[in-house]
Amino acid sequence: MTTQAPLPRRFQLSRVGELTFDIVRRDFVTSYGLAVAILIVPTVLKSVLFRGQLQSMAAPAPGRFPSVFGAGFFLAGFIGLLASLLVYAALSWRAVERLQGRAATPGAMLEAAFRALPVLIAVAILGYFAIVFATLLLIFPALMLATAWLVVVPAAACEKTGVFRTFGRSAELTKGHRWAVFWLLVVLWVASLIVIVLAALVIRAIFGLSGNIFMVQPSGPFGYVALVLQMLVSAVVYVVFGTGVGVVFQELRALKGGFDTQRLSEVFA
Repeated sequence: MTTQAPLPRRFQLSRVGELTFDIVRRDFVTSYGLAVAILIVPTVLKSVLFRGQLQSMAAPAPGRFPSVFGAGFFLAGFIGLLASLLVYAALSWRAVERLQGRAATPGAMLEAAFRALPVLIAVAILGYFAIVFATLLLIFPALMLATAWLVVVPAAACEKTGVFRTFGRSAELTKGHRWAVFWLLVVLWVASLIVIVLAALVIRAIFGLSGNIFMVQPSGPFGYVALVLQMLVSAVVYVVFGTGVGVVFQELRALKGGFDTQRLSEVFA
């Protein structure tokens, strides 16, 4: 007979970290492989589109002004958005399934991610404009919105909520725990930034690249290799962040009642 662990009375960062890294460790090959499979084609395609846009800006056609907001920029950004949403939805959904003691195949992960994608696209666009508007007022409201809406992706993927209900569900779950969620978000963001910057600096040093450390523009075979390597490092960040958001979502659901989270030894037995 399985004995469930008593639920903590407060949102605990240490518990979230323990659950996240245990799931990442046990499911890393599947999660990382899926993240890379989703990110690789959009990464290269985005770079090609962006490079073409830069070339048109550097040498515009006679009688035409270079466009900073060309179709290539918008298409590249939209492709990146789709890939990111799919990865986060798949990984957060898998984390919730694992915490409930159920296995999740790559096919099931993709099915859940694609099912939630239309809602997540609308949520991402509306959320972006809301946070930008809040930032124009003051930086603090924007941070609070980002904290309140941290679990919109797993809410849409796991509970099949609509666009506005997704915002409401995330705000409902984070209410009463937002300072703890905020500091967790800060820790994850800073750690992700450090990993990406260090990886970018190493890759650029190896291949002798220069320019913006967050953006590799291929100028030959080595440029594309550097681009892929940077994407492979970013995929690790996606795995940890996506899994962590799923764990936060499940922990908040447990604290609000109705969804018990079992001990790690019982879930992964």
